Amino acid sequence: MRRVVAFVLMLAAFVAIAVSMAMNYSFWTAQGVDAATSRVLGAVSIMIDVFKALLPLAIAWAWIERFRLGAGIATLLFMGCLAFSFMSALGFAAWTRGEMGESHAAQTLRYAAAKTDLENVNRQLATVVAVRATPVVLASVERAKQDKRWQTSEQCRDATTGASRTFCAAYGDLQIEVASAVERDKTERLRAKLQSEIDALIKVGARLSGDVQAGILSNFSGMRQTRVQKGLTLLVALVVEGAAGFGLFLASLPLRGVKPSLDVTVERDRSRDVLAKRLASAKSSTRPTRLVRTSDGQLMIE
Repeated sequence: MRRVVAFVLMLAAFVAIAVSMAMNYSFWTAQGVDAATSRVLGAVSIMIDVFKALLPLAIAWAWIERFRLGAGIATLLFMGCLAFSFMSALGFAAWTRGEMGESHAAQTLRYAAAKTDLENVNRQLATVVAVRATPVVLASVERAKQDKRWQTSEQCRDATTGASRTFCAAYGDLQIEVASAVERDKTERLRAKLQSEIDALIKVGARLSGDVQAGILSNFSGMRQTRVQKGLTLLVALVVEGAAGFGLFLASLPLRGVKPSLDVTVERDRSRDVLAKRLASAKSSTRPTRLVRTSDGQLMIE
């Protein structure tokens, strides 16, 4: 079970490291005045992220080996890398949240404008709602052109009789109705376009407050929304850089105390047997020392 937990933590640590690298790389490449400078800054951020991820392991190993100087130097370097990455992540998070706020503000303004335009279009349509459908009106015009009065009046250019004048007046009304029908169709297409745009803006939250997350937390905590936004930005940077900096070290903790595998155990036992045989051989080849008394009564070592 420990190995499973260590494996999952290891995967999560690598994901956190990749996220941290992407955030810091994006932030620093945006700071370059030209393409070459951007690439250099991005490479520096990746290098620092690699040091930040691996130095905790090096510090732990140096401490276990009682190499205090190496552990101290690695600790100082790690603190510098962690501070650099944290500031980079903080800048990236603030930059991203600011862009999101600006984008949402623009969407909200566009939603208000589209809603006003839709209301105006609906009022225009209310004035022409009684007009017949355009194909019907056009068919009526074509039928009127088949009337003999259309020919006798020279297409209503010379309506001299009472019947011709009545016919041409009706034909003029048809032309007005055609124009109204065409304008209505154009207005209906505009209304459909505006409605589709409004629906799309609503889906991305144009009717909601500028920062929904910060707004909810602000209402719940009673703090100002700007302070909540700053706190969320700080939290994102802390979590990402903390996970990226200490992830591999924490992932190795479940493996502490795990019994070695069978091959390692056999090799260790074999080494112990060899050592025991060497000690026994050395002991057997060495004569034991003892104190003996000589003929004159003095003690000596034999």
